Amino acid sequence: HVLELARLSLSVPQECPEGPDAAFPFRAKQDHAGAVCILKLCMGCGAEIASGSSEVFQALRRDHASQLDLLSRQAPNALRPQSVLVLTQSLALVAQHSAQLAHELMSDCMAALSATPCDAALLSAAETLQRCRRQPEALG
Repeated sequence: HVLELARLSLSVPQECPEGPDAAFPFRAKQDHAGAVCILKLCMGCGAEIASGSSEVFQALRRDHASQLDLLSRQAPNALRPQSVLVLTQSLALVAQHSAQLAHELMSDCMAALSATPCDAALLSAAETLQRCRRQPEALG
């Protein structure tokens, strides 16, 4: 349930410029708190997530693709680029345990790059390549 809550929290703005929540940013250091929570779960349970039900990884992939799309369109509700990279790191920590998952994540990054190139998509592809290099058959 913690992962579901962390995923849902990705829609919570990292900063509130005004109002009663302005003094309480939703972040851990400089990154979105939900993205950091997902990273910590994937650091500790990456192999288990990779070998378990694909639903968890597929849901995280959808969140990641959505954030890359929002960033490429410079949408106001997009996570900051650094927080999207934290989300990429999370997925890559899981994908490094499975050639199929590594291939799917790399495909997502390449699709984002070809649709609307942005720095976040390029950094996500580089992070995925770095973390998943032990799965060369998945990366082509």
